[in-house]
Amino acid sequence: MNKQLDIFVSYAHVDNEPLPGADKGWVTTLINGLKNLLGQKLGRADAYSLWMDDEVRGNTEVTPHIIEQIEIADTFLFVLSQGYLESQWCRLELSIFLSRVNESSGRIFIVERGEVEKPDNLSDLQGYKFWVKDDSGKLRILATPKPNSEEREYYQKLDDLAHELSDKIKYLKKIKKKENTVSTQEVTPITIKHTVFLALASDDLEEYRDDTKRYLEQQGVQILPKKNYSLFDDNSKQQLEQDLKQSNFFVQLLSEKTGHGLPQLQYEYARTVDLPIFQWCTNVNFKHVSDIHQTLLLQSTVIVSPLVEFQEHIISKLKSKSETKTEYRIGNPLVFINRIPNDIPVANKIKDFLKTHQISSCFPLSSNTLTKPKEIQQDLDKHLLQCNSVIVVYASATEYWLDEQIRYCQRIQVQRTQPFKIVAVYDKLFPNKQQLLSWGVPNLNIETLECVAPQDENCLPEFIRILRT
Repeated sequence: MNKQLDIFVSYAHVDNEPLPGADKGWVTTLINGLKNLLGQKLGRADAYSLWMDDEVRGNTEVTPHIIEQIEIADTFLFVLSQGYLESQWCRLELSIFLSRVNESSGRIFIVERGEVEKPDNLSDLQGYKFWVKDDSGKLRILATPKPNSEEREYYQKLDDLAHELSDKIKYLKKIKKKENTVSTQEVTPITIKHTVFLALASDDLEEYRDDTKRYLEQQGVQILPKKNYSLFDDNSKQQLEQDLKQSNFFVQLLSEKTGHGLPQLQYEYARTVDLPIFQWCTNVNFKHVSDIHQTLLLQSTVIVSPLVEFQEHIISKLKSKSETKTEYRIGNPLVFINRIPNDIPVANKIKDFLKTHQISSCFPLSSNTLTKPKEIQQDLDKHLLQCNSVIVVYASATEYWLDEQIRYCQRIQVQRTQPFKIVAVYDKLFPNKQQLLSWGVPNLNIETLECVAPQDENCLPEFIRILRT
């Protein structure tokens, strides 16, 4: 018997009976494909050890030999199905492993062969779904009776499983090379420069989220959360907040589906910890979207573009955060004047007034049918990184839009070598216009300018005084 085993495979033998048209059972086919991929990812076919009981035991009890294998296994892969839950011997194998390894250790891998509830103590773990539903809601298990070359979902899920398993195996092997007294926290599987919170998505976006997770991880990015949240109990909410605080960015994929309020809830939590937010959305028919969900889809941080462009955008932002290529102009101040199209006349008056005081200014890129959302976002980021100060025009714009711009200034400030000298709200006073409340945004110097005309003492002259102090 080996002194150490990398992977123990647990499954119900009823799930491995070959169907007509297949010469091998579903589980055997899956594990054979997994072995090939693990050999490729680890460099050699013998770089790891895997044990699977090939005997058709039915309801035969767990043997001492099987128990020995579980007790020396570093990871436990089990094929979750109704047959697995009904088998007392399968459940015993799982409980033996859990008696020595915590369920949150990242060493349990769940292959979902059908839509089945996970055991209560593993309900938070993310499984690998080897099943899909068609538009009518009918469930189909992938690779039944056997895989075919056109079944992209099956091979992608198998590659994801092999990727996660190989990373865990490499990590555990590094630990074992250290002395037993060395803390496992001193060893990390890969050098991670950034952590991204990739929000849990609605069911229709699971494949897109998997693709994004895979892309970011290939760039050396750590992805949180590591497990699912129910978000209906205090423990899950605390874990969510903890994961968000450990992250550099909040990334979210959106569609017209509400996901039972999960996307909105995660977004609200991300705002409370002031994370930079990046959201992607498919083309949406707003006729079928509730008002609350429309508010989420219409955020200024939402980008509508091909998914691969959005993924590249995230990586470019992470790289710019590391490289800190911020230009900060000291001799000749540069003011970025942010405004909506309806307030361009007001913005032009501000620009003219600043020019008379030898202060340069710039505007955001104007949007039209030929302008891509990606270009608008890149232009906005460029201006916010290069300017000394910002004036946000609050004339005909909504207070909601204003709040989003202020918060985005706060998020972009973490990428600058120096903070903004001043972020000013040009409050164009109109009769009966609601007075702005004081701002409570940490680490951002915000001034509200009460402006009837640019030359008023409480307006641009006050801004220039602060700018030059």
